Parts: sequence; C-alpha cells; structure tokens
Amino acid sequence: MAFTKANLLNSTGMPPGKAEYVYTSDTDTRSTVAAVGYFNNTDDDQNLAADDTIKVIGDEGGYDLTVVSVSSGSVTTGPATNSAKPVAAGGTLTLTKATHDGRTIVFDTAAGSVITLPAASGSGMKFRCVVSILATSNSHILQCVGTDMMQGACGIVDTDTGDATIQFAALVGDTFDTVTMNRTTTGLGAPGDYVEVEDIVSGVWAIRGVIRASGSVATPFSSAV
Repeated sequence: MAFTKANLLNSTGMPPGKAEYVYTSDTDTRSTVAAVGYFNNTDDDQNLAADDTIKVIGDEGGYDLTVVSVSSGSVTTGPATNSAKPVAAGGTLTLTKATHDGRTIVFDTAAGSVITLPAASGSGMKFRCVVSILATSNSHILQCVGTDMMQGACGIVDTDTGDATIQFAALVGDTFDTVTMNRTTTGLGAPGDYVEVEDIVSGVWAIRGVIRASGSVATPFSSAV
C-alpha cells in the first residue's frame, strides 16, 4: 500500500517543528510506514518539519515517529525518543535503521537469539541489545554483515571469582564481527546482560557492554561472519 494524505491530521494545531500528527493505516506494516520516503509530498500540504511527532495507529498497534528532515518533497522519519517498547529478537532478527534505530532489542529466546546488524555507514544508528530470557541451549549472538567489524570493549563479570571484572577489547587489527554469549565462559546469556552498538563510520560499529560469565572466562568477540 501507500501513504494516504487524508489519514494524516495535525492533532494539536501547533506550528511546524512542534506539531503532533496522528496518522492511521490499517494496511501498511510498521516497517513500511517508518521507511524513508513514506510521507513524501506532504511538506507543501501538511507542512511537516523536523522534530514534528507522528503518532501512528496501524496494523501492528500504536507507535510514535519523529520527523528527522524534510527536503524538496522528501520526508525522513525515525523512532521517537523513548517512545518505543523493546523489540523481541525471537530466533533471528535482522535490524534496520527505519524500524529499530534507537530502540532496545531483547535476546528473548531460550534456544538462543541471533541479532544481525545492518551495514555500518556512519549514520549514527544506535541499538541496545539486552538479554531478557536465559539461554538454555545454543547461544545469544550479535553479529555484523559483510566486512563490517566491531571496535571497543566489553566487560565480563566472572561470577565464580567474587564477580571480578575483566575487559576484553575489539581492536582495529582484530577484525571482530561477532559477540557470542555461549552460556558459560563468554557469557551466561542471562537477563540483564547487554551490549550497545553505534554506527560511527562506514564498516565499523562502536561497541561496549557488560556480560556475566562462569568458568575460565574468555573474550566474547570473534571473527565468525
């Protein structure tokens, strides 16, 4: 389907940049509505402007979008700050900027969740990936695509030795592209463990996190893609 102008209404009467719109769509999915260009050709008629909020009532429930920019008939939106609920990764989930930027993604499957990042381009995308369900088989995994790599550090809390913390680094020469919580030495995959990533430059995700582990703890980073 496509954008319907009649379904976009300024609910507050505030001027552009401070306005709140309501948009109703019974047929388009969240990823379709949030995609760049969905609200194109509204700038002349509806006066959408950067920082406006669009409250969407759609086929996947209600959610908020923020207008990022409006230029020459092209409208770009993104998730409204702190408005979106955590996203369940399930068995596998491939993240996108349009749908997941700025959101918390949860490793929520006892058989292990695999989360795949989009290609890094220096866009500033940010994702917080948090364990919500203990992995009892397989592993919780966060991975890049293509030749992208992770750079930064992740703290491992050794639960066997008085919660001693060890920092493991992902350096330029390492070309690490994957974090694996294997349920023991590289991460228990237990609720509360997390990693955060940010798209800082083409091909590179900045990463940090805190993960609990047991046994002879080891780096959660690897080159596995």
